[in-house]
Formats: sequence, C-alpha cells, structure tokens
Amino acid sequence: MLHIPEIGDSLVTVMGIDPGTTTMGIAGITFDCNTFEVYSCFANTYNSEKLPGFSYLSDFHSDRLLKLYRHKQNVFEALCRVKPVSLVIESPFINIRMPAAFGALTEVVLCIRQAAIEYDYWLPIYTVEPSNVKKAIGVSGGADKNNVRLGLQKNVELLNAFGGSIDHLDEHSVDAVCVAYSQFLKYQGKF
Repeated sequence: MLHIPEIGDSLVTVMGIDPGTTTMGIAGITFDCNTFEVYSCFANTYNSEKLPGFSYLSDFHSDRLLKLYRHKQNVFEALCRVKPVSLVIESPFINIRMPAAFGALTEVVLCIRQAAIEYDYWLPIYTVEPSNVKKAIGVSGGADKNNVRLGLQKNVELLNAFGGSIDHLDEHSVDAVCVAYSQFLKYQGKF
C-alpha cells in the first residue's frame, strides 16, 4: 500500500536496496503519487571497505562486523537524505556454489532493517525475490546481470529519469534501481 503524505508535495520516493556483504546498491525512484509519472532516479553503490574513520575499531571488532556497521550507517544516511515513503530490499538467496553467503546476506538485510527502524519506526519495509525483480524489469527470472542491465536500458521511463543513459551505473546500482522499480509497479497494481 502506498502511504501518501497528507500535506505537501505529491512527489514521493521509493527506495530500493541491493544488499551485499561488501558492496550495496541504493537507489530511488521519485514519482508523482497521483499520476505515477516518474520525475527522477538516483543510484549509488557503497563499498563497506572504503569508509574512512573506522580503522581504530578493527582492533576490537571483526571485519565482518565493521562492514555491517558501515552498511547500516550508509543506509541510515541515505534514508535521512531521501526521506522515502517505503523501502524495498532484494531478499537473500541461496547460491548452491556459496551456501554460506546466505547467512551473511541475511545479516546485511537485518542491518538495513535496523537502520530503517532507527530512521522511522513506521516506514514500510518490503522484500522482493531476485527473480521477481528481474521479471519487473522485463527479463526472465533467471537472467544474468547483463540481461538485467539491458532490461533497464529498454525502460524508456527510467532511462529518461537518468538523463538518457545508465552507463555510469555499476551492477549493484542497476539492481537497486530494479528493486525500487518492482515496488513502483506494485503501487500501480501492475506487478
């Protein structure tokens, strides 16, 4: 359900996150909640190993814990900047070749949820399966990263919101845009 602000602008933003243990894509789609016209999009990739100012903590905590803390901090700061009406996270999946990664991704999702709750206890938080993210952008549920990028490039509405090109986006940012787009379609009843 779309929570429309009572007072003010009809422009709202849905934020999508592609979680990862080291890199995390965070994207947003800003649209008119009355007409569903897309006004703008943004996407960034955050690297939890490249956040300065925490080297002293490595003496006391594991690298994994520090990465989780950095992710949580990045998400919280993004939420404060963007002020989304909802947050949607790509759910963790079990990769047969790396089954232990599922546990680490689950920890990342928990940190994202903690950041969201600290930001706004009432912020709607959704998860979406990776195969449904791919279907939302118009590719098969088993598509690879290149096909997901091609699907996004074919989406004129989003491409225009990015100024006509997504060449500057890496795979994590592309995935985060697609995650946000899946929720945008749900708001319209199209997905």
